[in-house]
Amino acid sequence: MSLSADSRPSGPPTSWLSVGQLALGLLGTLFFWSQAVGALTFGFLPSLRNLLPGMERATLFALALSGALVGAIFLLSAVYALRRLMGREASLRWHPAWMGVQRHVVWLGPLAFALALAVGLAVEGRSPWNWVLFPLAHVTAALVPVWWWISLGSRSLRLHLTPQRRWGLVSLGLGVGPFASILAELGLLVAGLGLAALFVGAHPQLAGRLEALGRRLAFSAGNPQAAQRVLRSAFAEFPWLVFLLLAALGVAVPLLEEFFKPLGVWVLMGRHISPAEGFLAGMLSGGMFSLLEGLFSTAAGTQWGITMLGRAGTSLMHIAASGLVGYALVSAWEKRRYLHLAAAYLLAVALHGTWNAGVVVLSLGDALGTPEWIRWLGAGGVGLVVFVCLLIVMILGRSGGDSVVDVAEAASEEIALPIEKGNEPHGLVDNPD
Repeated sequence: MSLSADSRPSGPPTSWLSVGQLALGLLGTLFFWSQAVGALTFGFLPSLRNLLPGMERATLFALALSGALVGAIFLLSAVYALRRLMGREASLRWHPAWMGVQRHVVWLGPLAFALALAVGLAVEGRSPWNWVLFPLAHVTAALVPVWWWISLGSRSLRLHLTPQRRWGLVSLGLGVGPFASILAELGLLVAGLGLAALFVGAHPQLAGRLEALGRRLAFSAGNPQAAQRVLRSAFAEFPWLVFLLLAALGVAVPLLEEFFKPLGVWVLMGRHISPAEGFLAGMLSGGMFSLLEGLFSTAAGTQWGITMLGRAGTSLMHIAASGLVGYALVSAWEKRRYLHLAAAYLLAVALHGTWNAGVVVLSLGDALGTPEWIRWLGAGGVGLVVFVCLLIVMILGRSGGDSVVDVAEAASEEIALPIEKGNEPHGLVDNPD
């Protein structure tokens, strides 16, 4: 792959989308590089590290490297937006030799992921190697699955975005989707707590029992075994807490996240993109959402290995669900298939909710006091989600690739056309029809 600068402006001198991309890129760079500097400061100064009990130096360095990487991604997006505003858009050219190499290299992803897990677990607690090798292993273990799933789903599309559009979608997935979801979830949490406060206020005896439970949880902070015993007794005393937990993570959170994750597709709506490009944009948005969660995970020890292994499956779920919604969004916009969009959205929510519920049952089975057959049911649900998401990635990746030629021949120049036809795609900008 080679990038060549095109000095000819291919659109209007000013694009509000490019201006927004530039602003988002600069803000994201400032935010995440500031976070990286803060994590490095806490890592190097023991006096400050005492303010974060239980946080190891290697974990802080991993967070610093993650922040530096995400900030660099935002900066790259800002650079491409600035080049567009200056009338120097970069064109993406794919050479057949590179495409052949990429098809072979992509299968090295599982090997790189397994190596990262092995290195991260091997250097645990072995100073000073864990200060250097663990951050590299952590970033690799978070990044490789996202790259691999997206490559697997897009390798048959024959659809190549301009660098500006590609990195613009990446920055939207990193900077807008997650934070919009967090704000919506916080709003839902505040509303739920308000209703709970009204209910508890009308039942003083229940309020006293919950207050005692809160004191026990606060006293057991920092002791996982004690906290697990408190949670087990709490769920046994208040079974409805299990229902609330599963309802929140299995229904409410998926409904919100599957709406906000494919914001990159929403931005491109009405700009003559094909369903295949909607699928790719959705995969990028979901992948970046998952990448942000994985990079800033603070698990340590053997729990880190289990967490990152689970994150690989979570990445597939996010990528497939958002890709499905992105594909359905563009299809609904073009062909008015709104029932298909509703079905795709509900399927994405169902996959997300089943995954969350299964993970909760498997990870909190002891605290919840769930019988063995329910844990096996949770494991079966997780396996089913992985299987269905693989089907979505493979089937839509192939069908989108077959249909993109027909769509491209009828659409405007803004569609990213196959390179072998001699057309150069435009970026995430306001281009004339």
